[in-house]
Amino acid sequence: MKKITLNQTEMQMATLNGMGRMVQNQINGISSQGRRKLDPDINGAGGEIAVAKYFNRYPDLSIGPHRRGWDLEVNRRTIDVKTTTYQPGYLQAKIYKKIKDADMYILVHAAFPIFTILGGVKSEELMQEHNIKDMGYGPNYTLEQSQLHPLKELFV
Repeated sequence: MKKITLNQTEMQMATLNGMGRMVQNQINGISSQGRRKLDPDINGAGGEIAVAKYFNRYPDLSIGPHRRGWDLEVNRRTIDVKTTTYQPGYLQAKIYKKIKDADMYILVHAAFPIFTILGGVKSEELMQEHNIKDMGYGPNYTLEQSQLHPLKELFV
């Protein structure tokens, strides 16, 4: 696990990007049950910024549907960053996702402005039928935090 603390500029980037994502999602008709909250979008952007910072990369701050399915590229490997506020957390991907959409998934815990990289997994390990679970939001590919690998193992 690696803690990354966002500086003032990074916090502002996460906040502005999260606000833009929420508006874009509403325009596209994507919303959570009830009134959509801003926190998940800000935390998601913050998690992506934290992972980019860890790898010394620039984050993708584009707003709009990401048709490519991943957030960051490192050593020619594509990464989809997932952020949670739960501890322990669960790494989840929608069941419509395909292995080719991203090479790996990384789970980050958000306690804004502190983000902890919890670990990750290769797509082919996550996207197996026995990993489909419903945690109250419909079926998703789901792994517990304890099932994730340290990032060093994923980049061997």
